[in-house]
Amino acid sequence: MEPASRGGTRKPLKTYIRTAVVGIALTLVLFSPIYGYIGIVYAKEQSAPLAKPPYVHWNGLLPQSQVYISWESDQNQSSYVAYGTSQENLQFNVADATLVGMHTMLLTGLDPDTQYYYRVGNASGQWASEVRTFWTAPQPGSGKDFSFCITSDTQQMWGTGHYAAIVSTINSYTDNAFLVDAGDVGEYTNDQHDWNNYWAETAPLTDHIPIVPDPGNHDVGDHSDNSWEDNMYTKYFGISYSTPTLSGHFYSFNYSNCQFVMAEIAAVGDVDPNTPFNQQQDQWINATLQAGQLQDFRILVFHRAPYSSNGNDQTLIDRIMPIVETYNVSLVFYGHQHIYDRYYIANRTLICLGGGGGLQNAFIIPQAGQQITAMGPSFTKVYVNSTAILLKTYTPTFELIDQVILNKIGSNVLPDVVI
Repeated sequence: MEPASRGGTRKPLKTYIRTAVVGIALTLVLFSPIYGYIGIVYAKEQSAPLAKPPYVHWNGLLPQSQVYISWESDQNQSSYVAYGTSQENLQFNVADATLVGMHTMLLTGLDPDTQYYYRVGNASGQWASEVRTFWTAPQPGSGKDFSFCITSDTQQMWGTGHYAAIVSTINSYTDNAFLVDAGDVGEYTNDQHDWNNYWAETAPLTDHIPIVPDPGNHDVGDHSDNSWEDNMYTKYFGISYSTPTLSGHFYSFNYSNCQFVMAEIAAVGDVDPNTPFNQQQDQWINATLQAGQLQDFRILVFHRAPYSSNGNDQTLIDRIMPIVETYNVSLVFYGHQHIYDRYYIANRTLICLGGGGGLQNAFIIPQAGQQITAMGPSFTKVYVNSTAILLKTYTPTFELIDQVILNKIGSNVLPDVVI
């Protein structure tokens, strides 16, 4: 038997080259600034506190006279809200002795178009917040001018994204009546850390500006099982609409001369018009818009995109556009595709505003009716008066992306000026 060579079997040169290349690649990965950044923001997300300051919302309520005040504590406690129209005299209160971590208290009998102050805590007199404030909505048809901000897809994978910057920019306004989020509020349906991070970043706004949410596919599941109800979105915003035969996260409200219809078109199964849930919701959408014909404007909000630079959804177009045209919907907002698009189709303006938090789409496909498209972080500021809607879309550094005025001409709303 011949003795083995001292070096063993000699490896081919290409093996050494492959090993060296892999080693270099791993070294680049390990020391890449991108991975360092992801690690830092992920650690920030994981350390966001469970306890959350109070926020104001009105899902399914009449915001002229009702609001919810919600907050979360890191230990089960009773719930107590003191409130009033004077910061120095919180003369009213609501209380619940049930020991819970998630607190949602309903305030009723409020005066319309009125500034209220409030503070939350427990029945033992321990406060969980400083005095905060909110405004109730003006009466429907009052014609009072107002403005609000809207964005969508605020979810951030591993905490990476730009939502905090958008919050900071929106918070520089002093005239926001409310903030609309058109879905995919969070990235993970049932990840508590993900939602802790969302609330930590949005808190500078939502303790005094009511949040008006609409569910996205990352927020709720299909209605084929209970996943649509057992999730973080439902924990923090509840079930907005419920009857013996139909329950969901959809709702509507009137604010001054404008009707808002917040539909639940979120998960893949919410597109098909032939499912029992979608058929019943469409009946509700039709009836609700019919009842809103006396308002100057009707704004429809949902999550999934019928039109976008990433491709159109013909099934959703065939389902939604007849409703939009029949009930003279003034403006349609949605998200889902991570890009900003504005369309003018069938004499209607539709806007995709998926620049709220996460990564942007990698490409643009020109579409019929597309007026403008833009990539990157964005939010839209909307001004409403009795004769027009003005929309301005900005980056977080206030660079103007798009501006359009929708003038009310008879019963129609037509774009007049595009800058």
